[in-house]
Amino acid sequence: MAFDRSEWPLHIAEALRHLLEVLQGHEIQYALIGGLASGFRSRPRFTQDVDLLLNIPQIALPGILGELRARGFTFDDQQVIQQWVRDHMTVLDYHGTRVDWLKPALPLYQHVLDQARLESWLDTSIRIASAEGLILTKMIASRPQDTVDIENLATSTWLGLPKNGTRSRTAPIRVFGVFRK
Repeated sequence: MAFDRSEWPLHIAEALRHLLEVLQGHEIQYALIGGLASGFRSRPRFTQDVDLLLNIPQIALPGILGELRARGFTFDDQQVIQQWVRDHMTVLDYHGTRVDWLKPALPLYQHVLDQARLESWLDTSIRIASAEGLILTKMIASRPQDTVDIENLATSTWLGLPKNGTRSRTAPIRVFGVFRK
């Protein structure tokens, strides 16, 4: 599904484009998660940031950060590297747009990363977490907006449900790879 980028904060699409170019250039395994991915997989919604699940080898991190800095991203190198190694997550900034990186430190996150699918969106190819993967990540985060996103993802067509949330009694629904009626 596509949604109107004119409602996004000014630099969100540009930040995403730069990130993809650098990550794909280094053959980094990544998946778009969070509000942008949820909007792609279900109902579009406003979001102010870019969330990526990614597996960057520590040795490649300084070079990738250097390329991102040259493209207009701002961050403290030492802090980003320390957070990435210690906390398995970090934050970058692109002209006021927050960019959250999450390392797949838990096997569940690696599963989400492995199951992400390449999609054609925003005039490029981008790996986006599956609806199942997004539900799993949002169940772990468990913030109020995550609950809304889970409901929207669960009532999307991937479960055999139209947008109004109803389905026929005979339509099977797919829940975490299992079909049931």
